[in-house]
Amino acid sequence: MAAVNAIQTQVSTLAGSWSVRNLTSAGTVLSQLNLNKDGTVKIDGKLVQITGTTYIQDGVIASGKIASLDAGKITSGIISAARIGAEAITADKLKVDQAFFTKFMATDAYLKQLFAKSAFITQVQSVTLSANKISGGILSAIN
Repeated sequence: MAAVNAIQTQVSTLAGSWSVRNLTSAGTVLSQLNLNKDGTVKIDGKLVQITGTTYIQDGVIASGKIASLDAGKITSGIISAARIGAEAITADKLKVDQAFFTKFMATDAYLKQLFAKSAFITQVQSVTLSANKISGGILSAIN
């Protein structure tokens, strides 16, 4: 992208307001700063750069386009998303009251109640087993 240079600077003062504008050769506003009598400030320009430590009172940004974001320090009461892509979501206090999973993998899981249409289980350890019907090829018992 070729650099655009301002060739004219206009400074305007009116009752209670002040502005500075940088214009291109065609008279287009390259950047401007307006301090208005109602207390509002307008900064306009695609080449505006904020340097140093910047403080935004109350941290309010209603909407924004951020190229990349390090989410390492985000705190939130609610996270709402149509999709979360992650290699692993870990939490020692993750609580799920009722859930439907398309894919679910766990090394250890404590389930208070499990309803399954179909299950492939390689090993079951149970204190109590209750069933209406058990069918199989081989049944062996320790005692």
